[in-house]
Amino acid sequence: MLAGDDLFVALLMAVGATGSILATAQLAPERFAELVAAWRTGRVERARA
Repeated sequence: MLAGDDLFVALLMAVGATGSILATAQLAPERFAELVAAWRTGRVERARA
């Protein structure tokens, strides 16, 4: 499952989305890569920050 709405990406990752296709990720790709990595490695507090 992929998230497609910037507003809901963190919520969707929390319930099992494996990634996202987001327009704003083009502006800050490092931040979105960090978000996905945090969810994948179980660092929930970091992902929510």
